[in-house]
Amino acid sequence: HSIEYAALGSGAGINMFMQNTVDFAASDVAASQINKTKEFVYVPLIAGPIAIAYRVDGYKRKIQLKKETLAKIFAGDITKWNDPQIVKDNTIKKVKPKLPNLQIMVFYRADSSGTTQIVTEYLNTVAPSIWTKTPNKAFTQAFPKSQLPLGTFSSVAGTNLMASSVANTNG
Repeated sequence: HSIEYAALGSGAGINMFMQNTVDFAASDVAASQINKTKEFVYVPLIAGPIAIAYRVDGYKRKIQLKKETLAKIFAGDITKWNDPQIVKDNTIKKVKPKLPNLQIMVFYRADSSGTTQIVTEYLNTVAPSIWTKTPNKAFTQAFPKSQLPLGTFSSVAGTNLMASSVANTNG
């Protein structure tokens, strides 16, 4: 027997599974909609962390973000790396960091993603006054405002493109 795996995003995998075009699918979150429409076996495989990745050229220290700060970045309310809230989050013993006056670029999954569901659940849980919409596998459906900010938010399909987009973009 051979098994082929394509990292298409959990939404695509679940849809293909429901249409009987694949024999298995994987997701970071439980696929509750399948329970009602198809008999299947749910097998938890791993528990893994989800990281918020960034690239800020010339800044050598790790950037710390409080939960409200992170929610404001993903909501488009904090747009520069030297925003006073990020500076405050990274001030150590009254020494303020010298973060660059650089636009924050937010990449989000264009495809339906279990990881997106988990991140939007987290933002909604830790900062419900900022991240006000219901969590969703589609980032645009969970985004708390009527539209995404132009030029600073970019959609990418799949984990590999997400990782390379962040790695290749200062900000």
